[in-house]
Amino acid sequence: FKMAFSACVFIARWGSWPHFTPLLLKTLELNPGLDFMLLSDVAPAFPFPANVRFKRLTLDELVTRMQRKVGLQLTSLSSISAQARSGGWSAAKVNDLKVMFGEVFSEELASYKWWGYMQEDVLLGQLDSLCLTPSLFDQVDIISPFQFPMNSSGIFMLFRNTPAVNALWRKSADAPRVLSDPRYLVFDEWWGKSKDHMPAVIGREVDAKRLRMKYGTNLWYASDNRANYETILCWRRGAVHAVTRLIGTERLPCFGNAAPQSGMRGVCIFHLAELKKVVPINQLRLSEAAQAALSASAEFSLTRHGLFLPSEYTTALLPPREKMNMRAFTLLAGKLGHRNATAELLEEVSLRAYLSRLRRCVDAAVMPRSKELGLGRFWCSKQRHSCGWSLRVRSLCVRTCGLCGLLGCTERHGC
Repeated sequence: FKMAFSACVFIARWGSWPHFTPLLLKTLELNPGLDFMLLSDVAPAFPFPANVRFKRLTLDELVTRMQRKVGLQLTSLSSISAQARSGGWSAAKVNDLKVMFGEVFSEELASYKWWGYMQEDVLLGQLDSLCLTPSLFDQVDIISPFQFPMNSSGIFMLFRNTPAVNALWRKSADAPRVLSDPRYLVFDEWWGKSKDHMPAVIGREVDAKRLRMKYGTNLWYASDNRANYETILCWRRGAVHAVTRLIGTERLPCFGNAAPQSGMRGVCIFHLAELKKVVPINQLRLSEAAQAALSASAEFSLTRHGLFLPSEYTTALLPPREKMNMRAFTLLAGKLGHRNATAELLEEVSLRAYLSRLRRCVDAAVMPRSKELGLGRFWCSKQRHSCGWSLRVRSLCVRTCGLCGLLGCTERHGC
Protein backbone atom coordinates (compact mmCIF):
# COMPACT_ATOMS: atom_id res chain seq x y z
CA PHE A 1 0.00 0.00 0.00
CA LYS A 2 1.47 3.34 -1.07
CA MET A 3 0.27 6.30 0.96
CA ALA A 4 -1.14 9.19 -1.04
CA PHE A 5 1.54 11.70 -0.10
CA SER A 6 5.21 12.15 -0.80
CA ALA A 7 7.70 12.47 2.03
CA CYS A 8 11.45 12.15 2.40
CA VAL A 9 12.92 11.34 5.82
CA PHE A 10 16.61 12.02 6.50
CA ILE A 11 18.70 9.71 8.68
CA ALA A 12 22.03 11.43 9.32
CA ARG A 13 25.06 9.77 10.83
CA TRP A 14 28.81 10.21 10.44
CA GLY A 15 31.32 7.49 11.12
CA SER A 16 30.44 3.81 11.27
CA TRP A 17 26.83 2.65 11.33
CA PRO A 18 25.59 0.49 14.23
CA HIS A 19 25.79 -3.28 13.82
CA PHE A 20 22.01 -3.43 14.33
CA THR A 21 21.38 -1.28 11.22
CA PRO A 22 19.84 -4.27 9.31
CA LEU A 23 16.98 -4.16 11.83
CA LEU A 24 16.42 -0.48 11.05
CA LEU A 25 16.46 -1.11 7.29
CA LYS A 26 13.93 -3.94 7.60
CA THR A 27 11.47 -1.66 9.40
CA LEU A 28 11.98 1.10 6.82
CA GLU A 29 11.14 -1.31 4.00
CA LEU A 30 7.67 -1.92 5.40
CA ASN A 31 6.89 1.81 5.09
CA PRO A 32 6.78 2.21 1.29
CA GLY A 33 4.87 5.49 1.56
CA LEU A 34 8.04 7.15 2.86
CA ASP A 35 11.38 7.60 1.14
CA PHE A 36 14.44 7.55 3.40
CA MET A 37 17.72 9.28 2.60
CA LEU A 38 20.81 8.22 4.55
CA LEU A 39 23.27 11.10 4.95
CA SER A 40 26.78 9.98 5.86
CA ASP A 41 30.41 9.80 4.82
CA VAL A 42 30.20 5.99 5.06
CA ALA A 43 27.53 3.81 3.44
CA PRO A 44 26.08 1.05 5.63
CA ALA A 45 27.48 -2.30 4.50
CA PHE A 46 24.03 -3.84 4.14
CA PRO A 47 21.51 -4.22 1.29
CA PHE A 48 19.11 -1.27 0.92
CA PRO A 49 15.34 -1.59 0.43
CA ALA A 50 13.84 0.13 -2.62
CA ASN A 51 12.66 3.14 -0.61
CA VAL A 52 16.09 3.86 0.94
CA ARG A 53 18.78 5.94 -0.77
CA PHE A 54 22.29 6.87 0.32
CA LYS A 55 23.79 10.33 -0.17
CA ARG A 56 27.50 10.50 0.49
CA LEU A 57 28.26 13.68 2.40
CA THR A 58 31.23 14.45 4.61
CA LEU A 59 30.90 16.70 7.63
CA ASP A 60 33.03 19.32 5.88
CA GLU A 61 30.69 19.21 2.89
CA LEU A 62 27.71 19.58 5.21
CA VAL A 63 29.33 22.61 6.86
CA THR A 64 30.01 24.23 3.49
CA ARG A 65 26.44 23.67 2.35
CA MET A 66 25.00 25.04 5.60
CA GLN A 67 27.24 28.09 5.47
CA ARG A 68 25.82 28.86 2.05
CA LYS A 69 22.19 27.94 2.75
CA VAL A 70 21.49 29.06 6.33
CA GLY A 71 24.51 31.12 7.42
CA LEU A 72 26.25 28.57 9.64
CA GLN A 73 29.14 30.29 11.44
CA LEU A 74 31.08 27.17 12.32
CA THR A 75 34.01 26.19 10.11
CA SER A 76 34.31 22.54 11.08
CA LEU A 77 32.53 19.73 12.87
CA SER A 78 35.47 17.34 12.67
CA SER A 79 36.60 17.79 16.28
CA ILE A 80 33.11 17.07 17.53
CA SER A 81 32.90 14.08 15.22
CA ALA A 82 36.21 12.64 16.43
CA GLN A 83 35.07 12.79 20.04
CA ALA A 84 31.72 11.23 19.18
CA ARG A 85 33.27 8.47 17.11
CA SER A 86 35.41 7.36 20.04
CA GLY A 87 32.17 6.04 21.50
CA GLY A 88 30.88 4.79 18.17
CA TRP A 89 28.15 7.43 17.87
CA SER A 90 27.56 10.28 15.46
CA ALA A 91 28.24 14.04 15.84
CA ALA A 92 25.81 15.46 18.40
CA LYS A 93 25.85 19.04 17.05
CA VAL A 94 24.07 17.87 13.91
CA ASN A 95 20.99 17.35 16.10
CA ASP A 96 20.80 21.13 16.55
CA LEU A 97 21.02 21.64 12.80
CA LYS A 98 18.69 18.99 11.38
CA VAL A 99 15.62 21.21 11.95
CA MET A 100 17.14 23.34 9.15
CA PHE A 101 17.35 20.48 6.64
CA GLY A 102 14.23 21.68 4.81
CA GLU A 103 16.24 24.66 3.61
CA VAL A 104 19.64 22.98 3.51
CA PHE A 105 18.47 20.19 1.19
CA SER A 106 15.86 22.12 -0.79
CA GLU A 107 17.07 20.67 -4.10
CA GLU A 108 16.78 17.08 -2.88
CA LEU A 109 13.29 17.84 -1.52
CA ALA A 110 11.94 19.64 -4.59
CA SER A 111 9.60 16.78 -5.57
CA TYR A 112 8.31 16.09 -2.05
CA LYS A 113 5.36 17.65 -0.25
CA TRP A 114 6.71 16.59 3.16
CA TRP A 115 10.10 16.00 4.71
CA GLY A 116 11.38 14.87 8.08
CA TYR A 117 14.18 13.31 10.02
CA MET A 118 14.68 10.35 12.33
CA GLN A 119 17.52 8.83 14.34
CA GLU A 120 19.36 5.68 13.36
CA ASP A 121 18.54 3.98 16.69
CA VAL A 122 14.80 3.89 15.94
CA LEU A 123 12.67 1.00 14.69
CA LEU A 124 9.42 1.75 12.87
CA GLY A 125 6.09 0.02 12.78
CA GLN A 126 3.83 0.44 9.76
CA LEU A 127 3.06 4.11 10.15
CA ASP A 128 0.12 4.11 7.73
CA SER A 129 -1.77 1.51 9.77
CA LEU A 130 -1.65 3.37 13.10
CA CYS A 131 -0.41 6.93 12.96
CA LEU A 132 -0.43 8.39 9.44
CA THR A 133 -3.46 8.68 7.17
CA PRO A 134 -3.79 10.54 3.85
CA SER A 135 -6.35 12.95 5.32
CA LEU A 136 -3.97 13.90 8.13
CA PHE A 137 -1.53 15.43 5.68
CA ASP A 138 -4.21 17.81 4.41
CA GLN A 139 -5.04 18.98 7.93
CA VAL A 140 -1.70 19.74 9.62
CA ASP A 141 1.73 21.27 8.96
CA ILE A 142 3.89 19.41 11.50
CA ILE A 143 3.64 15.89 12.91
CA SER A 144 5.41 15.04 16.16
CA PRO A 145 5.42 11.74 18.07
CA PHE A 146 5.54 13.70 21.34
CA GLN A 147 2.60 15.17 23.19
CA PHE A 148 2.00 18.78 24.24
CA PRO A 149 3.95 20.75 25.46
CA MET A 150 7.10 18.95 24.25
CA ASN A 151 6.05 19.65 20.63
CA SER A 152 9.32 18.74 18.91
CA SER A 153 11.30 15.51 18.94
CA GLY A 154 14.86 14.77 17.91
CA ILE A 155 13.87 11.15 17.35
CA PHE A 156 11.34 11.58 14.56
CA MET A 157 9.57 14.56 12.97
CA LEU A 158 7.63 15.35 9.78
CA PHE A 159 7.23 18.86 8.28
CA ARG A 160 5.17 20.20 5.40
CA ASN A 161 7.64 21.20 2.70
CA THR A 162 6.80 24.90 2.38
CA PRO A 163 9.05 27.97 2.78
CA ALA A 164 7.18 29.11 5.87
CA VAL A 165 7.43 25.78 7.71
CA ASN A 166 11.03 25.18 6.65
CA ALA A 167 12.02 28.59 8.04
CA LEU A 168 10.36 28.14 11.44
CA TRP A 169 13.76 27.77 13.15
CA ARG A 170 14.61 31.35 12.12
CA LYS A 171 11.90 32.65 14.50
CA SER A 172 13.93 31.52 17.49
CA ALA A 173 15.92 34.08 19.47
CA ASP A 174 18.53 31.35 19.91
CA ALA A 175 19.04 30.81 16.16
CA PRO A 176 22.25 32.94 15.91
CA ARG A 177 23.75 31.09 18.88
CA VAL A 178 22.84 27.69 17.43
CA LEU A 179 24.64 28.63 14.20
CA SER A 180 27.79 29.78 15.98
CA ASP A 181 28.18 27.65 19.14
CA PRO A 182 29.97 24.32 18.48
CA ARG A 183 28.28 22.67 21.44
CA TYR A 184 25.06 20.69 21.19
CA LEU A 185 22.46 23.03 22.69
CA VAL A 186 19.49 20.63 22.30
CA PHE A 187 17.76 23.10 19.97
CA ASP A 188 15.64 20.26 18.57
CA GLU A 189 14.11 19.40 21.96
CA TRP A 190 13.35 21.11 25.30
CA TRP A 191 15.79 19.79 27.91
CA GLY A 192 19.11 21.46 27.05
CA LYS A 193 20.91 24.79 27.16
CA SER A 194 18.76 26.37 24.46
CA LYS A 195 15.82 28.25 25.95
CA ASP A 196 14.05 29.43 22.81
CA HIS A 197 14.20 25.99 21.28
CA MET A 198 12.04 24.45 18.54
CA PRO A 199 9.34 23.24 21.00
CA ALA A 200 8.94 26.86 22.16
CA VAL A 201 8.86 28.22 18.60
CA ILE A 202 6.30 25.66 17.48
CA GLY A 203 4.18 26.30 20.56
CA ARG A 204 4.04 30.04 19.87
CA GLU A 205 3.08 29.51 16.24
CA VAL A 206 0.33 27.04 17.16
CA ASP A 207 -1.04 29.42 19.80
CA ALA A 208 -1.08 32.21 17.23
CA LYS A 209 -2.94 29.87 14.82
CA ARG A 210 -0.23 30.25 12.20
CA LEU A 211 0.64 26.56 12.39
CA ARG A 212 -1.39 23.36 12.53
CA MET A 213 0.11 20.67 14.73
CA LYS A 214 -0.50 16.95 15.12
CA TYR A 215 0.66 15.64 18.49
CA GLY A 216 1.50 12.05 19.22
CA THR A 217 -0.67 9.63 21.17
CA ASN A 218 0.12 6.49 23.13
CA LEU A 219 0.19 4.65 19.79
CA TRP A 220 3.02 6.81 18.48
CA TYR A 221 6.06 6.28 20.63
CA ALA A 222 7.74 3.94 23.11
CA SER A 223 11.27 3.64 24.42
CA ASP A 224 13.37 1.44 26.69
CA ASN A 225 14.85 4.42 28.53
CA ARG A 226 13.77 3.16 31.97
CA ALA A 227 16.74 1.08 33.03
CA ASN A 228 14.92 -0.52 35.97
CA TYR A 229 12.51 -2.33 33.62
CA GLU A 230 13.27 -5.19 31.32
CA THR A 231 12.30 -4.63 27.69
CA ILE A 232 11.12 -7.07 25.07
CA LEU A 233 10.52 -5.61 21.63
CA CYS A 234 8.56 -7.57 19.07
CA TRP A 235 8.36 -6.65 15.36
CA ARG A 236 5.88 -8.73 13.38
CA ARG A 237 4.78 -8.05 9.79
CA GLY A 238 5.42 -4.34 10.15
CA ALA A 239 3.84 -3.93 13.60
CA VAL A 240 5.94 -3.05 16.65
CA HIS A 241 4.92 -4.26 20.09
CA ALA A 242 6.82 -3.47 23.25
CA VAL A 243 6.67 -4.72 26.81
CA THR A 244 8.67 -2.80 29.38
CA ARG A 245 7.36 -4.39 32.59
CA LEU A 246 7.41 -8.02 31.56
CA ILE A 247 3.79 -8.76 32.37
CA GLY A 248 2.59 -11.68 30.30
CA THR A 249 5.76 -11.90 28.23
CA GLU A 250 5.22 -15.60 27.65
CA ARG A 251 2.33 -14.51 25.38
CA LEU A 252 4.35 -12.23 23.12
CA PRO A 253 2.90 -12.11 19.58
CA CYS A 254 6.27 -12.75 17.96
CA PHE A 255 6.97 -16.06 19.64
CA GLY A 256 4.50 -18.29 17.85
CA ASN A 257 1.36 -16.37 18.79
CA ALA A 258 -0.86 -15.09 16.01
CA ALA A 259 -1.99 -11.80 17.54
CA PRO A 260 -1.00 -9.35 20.28
CA GLN A 261 -2.09 -10.40 23.74
CA SER A 262 -2.91 -8.43 26.88
CA GLY A 263 -0.01 -6.35 28.17
CA MET A 264 1.37 -5.76 24.66
CA ARG A 265 1.67 -2.28 23.24
CA GLY A 266 1.52 -1.56 19.53
CA VAL A 267 3.45 1.58 18.57
CA CYS A 268 4.63 3.37 15.44
CA ILE A 269 8.10 4.26 16.70
CA PHE A 270 10.36 2.49 19.17
CA HIS A 271 13.55 4.19 20.37
CA LEU A 272 16.40 1.84 21.34
CA ALA A 273 17.71 4.11 24.09
CA GLU A 274 19.22 1.36 26.26
CA LEU A 275 19.15 -1.86 24.23
CA LYS A 276 21.55 -0.32 21.71
CA LYS A 277 24.20 -0.09 24.46
CA VAL A 278 24.29 -3.71 25.62
CA VAL A 279 26.94 -5.93 24.01
CA PRO A 280 24.56 -8.57 22.54
CA ILE A 281 22.88 -5.79 20.48
CA ASN A 282 25.68 -3.25 20.12
CA GLN A 283 28.04 -5.92 18.78
CA LEU A 284 25.42 -7.76 16.72
CA ARG A 285 27.51 -8.45 13.62
CA LEU A 286 25.20 -10.32 11.28
CA SER A 287 26.78 -12.60 8.67
CA GLU A 288 25.34 -12.72 5.16
CA ALA A 289 23.41 -15.84 6.15
CA ALA A 290 22.03 -14.08 9.23
CA GLN A 291 21.05 -11.04 7.15
CA ALA A 292 19.26 -13.35 4.71
CA ALA A 293 17.41 -14.98 7.61
CA LEU A 294 16.35 -11.58 8.94
CA SER A 295 15.21 -10.47 5.49
CA ALA A 296 13.10 -13.60 4.97
CA SER A 297 11.53 -13.64 8.42
CA ALA A 298 8.16 -12.01 9.05
CA GLU A 299 9.16 -11.24 12.63
CA PHE A 300 12.02 -10.58 15.01
CA SER A 301 12.32 -9.83 18.70
CA LEU A 302 14.89 -8.11 20.88
CA THR A 303 15.82 -8.45 24.52
CA ARG A 304 19.08 -7.43 26.10
CA HIS A 305 20.28 -10.98 25.44
CA GLY A 306 20.13 -10.48 21.67
CA LEU A 307 18.01 -10.94 18.55
CA PHE A 308 15.45 -13.76 18.27
CA LEU A 309 14.45 -15.17 14.86
CA PRO A 310 12.18 -18.13 14.05
CA SER A 311 14.39 -21.18 13.58
CA GLU A 312 12.83 -22.06 10.22
CA TYR A 313 14.82 -19.18 8.70
CA THR A 314 18.10 -19.86 10.48
CA THR A 315 18.98 -23.44 9.51
CA ALA A 316 22.15 -22.21 7.77
CA LEU A 317 23.36 -20.71 11.07
CA LEU A 318 22.99 -23.84 13.21
CA PRO A 319 24.55 -27.32 13.26
CA PRO A 320 22.60 -29.93 11.22
CA ARG A 321 19.68 -31.50 13.08
CA GLU A 322 17.55 -34.52 12.29
CA LYS A 323 14.35 -32.60 12.90
CA MET A 324 13.82 -28.88 13.37
CA ASN A 325 11.09 -27.79 15.76
CA MET A 326 9.15 -25.16 13.83
CA ARG A 327 8.23 -23.41 17.08
CA ALA A 328 11.85 -23.06 18.14
CA PHE A 329 13.75 -19.78 17.88
CA THR A 330 17.37 -18.87 17.31
CA LEU A 331 19.05 -16.33 19.56
CA LEU A 332 21.71 -14.25 17.79
CA ALA A 333 23.95 -12.31 20.16
CA GLY A 334 26.98 -10.14 19.61
CA LYS A 335 30.13 -10.59 21.66
CA LEU A 336 33.20 -8.38 21.94
CA GLY A 337 35.89 -9.53 19.56
CA HIS A 338 33.63 -11.88 17.60
CA ARG A 339 33.45 -11.37 13.85
CA ASN A 340 29.88 -12.63 13.60
CA ALA A 341 27.02 -13.00 16.06
CA THR A 342 26.82 -16.28 17.93
CA ALA A 343 23.74 -18.45 17.28
CA GLU A 344 21.95 -20.59 19.86
CA LEU A 345 18.78 -22.63 19.35
CA LEU A 346 16.05 -22.31 21.97
CA GLU A 347 13.36 -24.97 21.88
CA GLU A 348 9.80 -23.94 22.64
CA VAL A 349 9.76 -25.09 26.28
CA SER A 350 13.03 -23.36 27.09
CA LEU A 351 11.95 -20.19 25.32
CA ARG A 352 8.65 -19.99 27.20
CA ALA A 353 10.43 -20.50 30.49
CA TYR A 354 12.97 -17.82 29.61
CA LEU A 355 10.25 -15.28 28.81
CA SER A 356 8.14 -16.00 31.89
CA ARG A 357 11.11 -16.06 34.28
CA LEU A 358 13.12 -13.15 32.94
CA ARG A 359 11.66 -10.61 35.35
CA ARG A 360 12.39 -12.85 38.32
CA CYS A 361 15.94 -13.45 37.18
CA VAL A 362 16.57 -9.73 37.07
CA ASP A 363 14.96 -9.21 40.46
CA ALA A 364 17.27 -11.84 41.97
CA ALA A 365 20.06 -9.28 42.15
CA VAL A 366 18.10 -7.28 44.71
CA MET A 367 16.07 -10.09 46.29
CA PRO A 368 18.54 -12.97 46.61
CA ARG A 369 16.42 -15.73 48.08
CA SER A 370 15.18 -18.48 45.81
CA LYS A 371 12.13 -19.16 47.97
CA GLU A 372 10.91 -15.61 47.56
CA LEU A 373 11.64 -15.77 43.86
CA GLY A 374 9.66 -18.95 43.50
CA LEU A 375 12.34 -20.45 41.28
CA GLY A 376 12.16 -23.82 42.98
CA ARG A 377 14.51 -26.79 42.94
CA PHE A 378 14.12 -27.28 39.19
CA TRP A 379 16.26 -24.21 38.55
CA CYS A 380 19.18 -25.27 40.67
CA SER A 381 19.42 -28.28 42.93
CA LYS A 382 22.34 -28.59 45.35
CA GLN A 383 21.43 -32.23 45.99
CA ARG A 384 21.70 -33.15 42.33
CA HIS A 385 24.68 -30.86 41.77
CA SER A 386 23.22 -29.65 38.53
CA CYS A 387 21.04 -26.85 37.26
CA GLY A 388 17.71 -28.50 36.68
CA TRP A 389 15.20 -28.74 33.87
CA SER A 390 16.53 -26.08 31.48
CA LEU A 391 20.24 -25.41 31.70
CA ARG A 392 20.03 -23.29 28.59
CA VAL A 393 17.46 -20.91 30.07
CA ARG A 394 19.22 -20.83 33.41
CA SER A 395 22.47 -19.92 31.69
CA LEU A 396 20.83 -16.86 30.18
CA CYS A 397 19.58 -15.79 33.59
CA VAL A 398 22.98 -16.36 35.14
CA ARG A 399 24.52 -13.94 32.67
CA THR A 400 21.83 -11.43 33.58
CA CYS A 401 22.11 -11.31 37.35
CA GLY A 402 24.61 -13.84 38.68
CA LEU A 403 22.23 -16.48 39.96
CA CYS A 404 25.09 -18.91 40.45
CA GLY A 405 26.35 -17.23 43.60
CA LEU A 406 22.82 -16.79 44.90
CA LEU A 407 21.56 -20.34 44.38
CA GLY A 408 24.71 -22.39 44.87
CA CYS A 409 25.56 -23.48 41.33
CA THR A 410 29.16 -23.67 40.21
CA GLU A 411 30.98 -22.77 37.03
CA ARG A 412 30.59 -26.25 35.59
CA HIS A 413 26.81 -25.89 35.78
CA GLY A 414 26.71 -23.29 33.01
CA CYS A 415 27.62 -20.19 35.02
